[in-house]
Amino acid sequence: MQELVPGLWQFDELRPRVNTYLWVGREGLALIDAGFPGNGLTMLEAMEDTGFNLSDVSCIVVTHGDVDHVGGLSELYHVLRVPIYCHRDEVPLLQAPLTRTFQHSVWHHVVDPLIHGLMKTEKYLCDGVEPTHCVVDQDLIGGELRVVHTPGHTPGHMALLQAERGILFSGDACLVRQGRIWGPSAVFTPDLAGAHLSILRLAQDYADCIETLASGHSRPQLTGAGRFLRLYAQELYL
Repeated sequence: MQELVPGLWQFDELRPRVNTYLWVGREGLALIDAGFPGNGLTMLEAMEDTGFNLSDVSCIVVTHGDVDHVGGLSELYHVLRVPIYCHRDEVPLLQAPLTRTFQHSVWHHVVDPLIHGLMKTEKYLCDGVEPTHCVVDQDLIGGELRVVHTPGHTPGHMALLQAERGILFSGDACLVRQGRIWGPSAVFTPDLAGAHLSILRLAQDYADCIETLASGHSRPQLTGAGRFLRLYAQELYL
C-alpha cells in the first residue's frame, strides 16, 4: 500500500492491475472497490501489514459492478461484515454479474461471449453479492463521500467526491492519461454518449473543487485534476 495524499491510500499489490483505495475518513476506514477475485484477501493482508486495524473499517463502497471492481467483494465482506454501498441502479449487476451486457456497443457480439466466458473460469469467477445499502445521486456516505451518479459505463456507475480534500474517486467514469481526461473504453461501455455526458457533468459541477482524481485504472492524478476536467469540457463545446 502507498499513501498518495494524506488519508488516501492505494493498494498497489493487486494483480491483475486495478486501482482500489482506502480512505481514512471521519467515521472510520472506507474501502473503495474490491478488484478482481482474490484481490479482497490481498487487500486485507496489505492493510494489516501496513498497520491498519481491520476492525476500523466502516464500509465498502462499490463504484460499479464489473468483475474487476467487485471480484474481491465477497472475500472482504466475509471477514469485515460491514455495510456495502452501491448505487440503486447497480444492484442487479452486483446480485448477478453475468447479466452484464454490452448490447449497445458495436462490439457486443464479440465482447458479451468473451466476458461471460471469462467470468465462468476459475480465475475470474465472481459470485453475486447483495449490497446492504443503496444510494442515489447526492447522498452522503460516512458523512463526507458525496455520491455523484455517472451512468454510461454501467447504468448505476457512481463517482465519490470528498469535497473538503478535493478528491474524486471516479471508478471507470474517467481517468487522466498523457495529460488529458479519457472516458471509459468504448468496447466495454454500452452507453458511450451517456458516459461522455457524465464526464461533462463532473467538469461543469465539480471541477473547481477537485484536485486529486483517484481513478479505477491508470495512475491516479494527484494534482490539477479539475483543470483537466475543464479542458475536456472545453473540447466538447468546440
